[in-house]
Amino acid sequence: MQAIRYLRKEFISKMASGTYLTKDGTTNNTRLRSDLKIMGYNLKGINLGGANLQEADLSRVNLRGANLGGANLAYADLSGADLECANLGGANLGYAKLISADLKGANMSGTYLGYSDMSAAILVDAYLWGAYLKGSKLSSADIRRAYLRGADLKGAILNHSNLKGADLSGANIFGIEADRDTARQAILSAITNAKSDKEVKKLIDDLCISAK
Repeated sequence: MQAIRYLRKEFISKMASGTYLTKDGTTNNTRLRSDLKIMGYNLKGINLGGANLQEADLSRVNLRGANLGGANLAYADLSGADLECANLGGANLGYAKLISADLKGANMSGTYLGYSDMSAAILVDAYLWGAYLKGSKLSSADIRRAYLRGADLKGAILNHSNLKGADLSGANIFGIEADRDTARQAILSAITNAKSDKEVKKLIDDLCISAK
């Protein structure tokens, strides 16, 4: 246990000093994965708030309960990662891969997820208030009971996703691509959770869903 604590402390120190960064500011994944392997790919509960992890390969890493708030994870690969209850609030995940990632109960309020790939990801009970999801891929994602109030989903791909119980009040769902069942769920959620008749009218006037 003491050895694990030392390794984690050393990892955080290396992260802060830029040891894992290349000259152009992206991640040296050979060095990163080598150290992750020593730690059993286990970063559960680690504090990496504000860290620069651009293009980092964190696929299949245990980041459950980790703090990644405000971190730069643009173009990072988090496919298959365990991010249950992790804090990703305000982080930059633009163009990141989160395919089949577990994000149950994760905080992604105000997170930039533009053009990210979250296909088949688990987002049950996740907090995505005000998140930017324009052009993101969410096909076959489990988004049940997720909080998406005020989120920007313009042009997002939601084919065969499960939105049952999700809160989409005030969300921008203009131009989303979805199968008929998912489209119905999105519309029903947005209208049911709308706070005023004006909001409902705007939704109906602006909605442009490509149902297949």
